[in-house]
Amino acid sequence: MYKKLFIITLALCMSSCVSKKVYTDLDARYRAAIEENEKLSRENQENKSSSARYKGLLETANAELENLRKTYSEKEKAYTSLKEQYNTLQSSYIDALKNKENLMDASSRMSREYEDNLRRQQSAIDSLSAELSEREKDLRSREARVAQLENMIGGVQAKLASLKNELMKALVGYEGKGLTITQRNGKIYISLENRLLFPSGSWQVNSEGRRAIDEISQVLVSRPDIKIMVEGHTDDVPYKTGAVIKDNWDLSVMRATSIVRLITAHKGINPQNITAAGRSQYEPLLPNTNADNRAKNRRTELIITPDLASIERMLQDIEID
Repeated sequence: MYKKLFIITLALCMSSCVSKKVYTDLDARYRAAIEENEKLSRENQENKSSSARYKGLLETANAELENLRKTYSEKEKAYTSLKEQYNTLQSSYIDALKNKENLMDASSRMSREYEDNLRRQQSAIDSLSAELSEREKDLRSREARVAQLENMIGGVQAKLASLKNELMKALVGYEGKGLTITQRNGKIYISLENRLLFPSGSWQVNSEGRRAIDEISQVLVSRPDIKIMVEGHTDDVPYKTGAVIKDNWDLSVMRATSIVRLITAHKGINPQNITAAGRSQYEPLLPNTNADNRAKNRRTELIITPDLASIERMLQDIEID
């Protein structure tokens, strides 16, 4: 297909008397755009997998936490039951001792039977006591693990909430201008409508958009451990094919890449933690049935994911029964 497009482009250029230098330049840019699009598509697929993994990890942690709570409750009930048995046996043992004293003058056979019974009860008490001690240790251990996992998950959520508040304070001047900040699924979503960032059909960020991205970047500099996915979205109106951009896929990727370049221009932000991706028209917020809905669908989203490495290490290091 690329060869066919090249021949068509060559014919058009020759028919329009375009110089060889201009044609060569256009061809190089065209091939570079294709390579860039293919690279970004691969990266987008990898990051979708990474995003799903992080989401699955967080869901697994919450599920395991609930399992720990349930198991702890069951163990506690078993511990209470054993303790009651222990108290009953202890009382029975004391009664047997009293009976022994009262029956000392009875026959030696009955005395031996009582002695044997006492030994059996003492053995049972010792066994239950040892089991109670082990169960108590197990309960304390599970309590500590529940508390640790709760603290770690709570810490991640608290950091996200703090970051969201910082972003909202920094971007308060953009209320009503097509910028929204939400927190869901353990992530922060910053959505910027394209009217705030780009001229129609362009991927060059305007001055107001640059200011908004600069405000966001200054907050993110203080959080070097977070991951940032920058996603470009379009409406369903086909893009007019040009020398560089062929369709809405290209446009959404180019817009995401433009935002990434502005963010990574700030020192302190690790480019390894940022990914640019394009979703074209295939993840709309609203049906593309009118101009207002299309305007909302034309957006760029910054998806901020916390560092879940500590939770992942804990799930690997401990065995949750």
